[in-house]
Amino acid sequence: MVDASQLPAMKKLEDHLRTGFPFIYRIDAAQDAEDFSIHLDPQLQETAPVVKALHHYLEQYIQQHEGQEANYTFRIFREEELLDVLKYNDPDHEFHITINISGKLERLRIRDLSGGTGDYAVFNENFEKIGSIHTDQAPDFTSSDHWSATENLSLYLDTIITRISEQLEMNAEGLEIDAQSEEDLSFWSEQFQISKEDLKKAILAAGPDVEAITLYLQG
Repeated sequence: MVDASQLPAMKKLEDHLRTGFPFIYRIDAAQDAEDFSIHLDPQLQETAPVVKALHHYLEQYIQQHEGQEANYTFRIFREEELLDVLKYNDPDHEFHITINISGKLERLRIRDLSGGTGDYAVFNENFEKIGSIHTDQAPDFTSSDHWSATENLSLYLDTIITRISEQLEMNAEGLEIDAQSEEDLSFWSEQFQISKEDLKKAILAAGPDVEAITLYLQG
């Protein structure tokens, strides 16, 4: 929970959001100013660009005003539909993977919007929901045997589960990339499907931590 000195900046955030995002018609905030529900205009058709813009604004605002002292959650609604959940300072809340779909490299964001349902929404880097994956059992990413996917993602289900499993392993191990190691550069540039030079630039920008680099490339 944030202390009293932190509340003004997050309370002020509500005014900034209302001013900067005219499609927002209601904001509900918890007393601790860590949990927000943002309701978009029900008439809004294209929601993904608004959610993407919100994410970039919130990410910068929290970094500038709040740092990493608390976890913040923003649930984005259009009427009763939960469109997305944006979380900050919580590295384990979602998965970021890169896979090739129909010949195009896609950076995907995968998260359980409702929590504990076994339904994971799959978003592309433009914050468009492109499908979902589902399990009737406790989520186990060691195998795709008990997972299903929407039709457009069914061909890539094995790869998606494998990439999530790899991310979980990386997070557990706290892996770092040695920018001076050709072996590291070759391996990780292949994993991220980028050139070695682009990987070196990412290391300079985000540091050697694999999770930090993943988030940097996703952003």
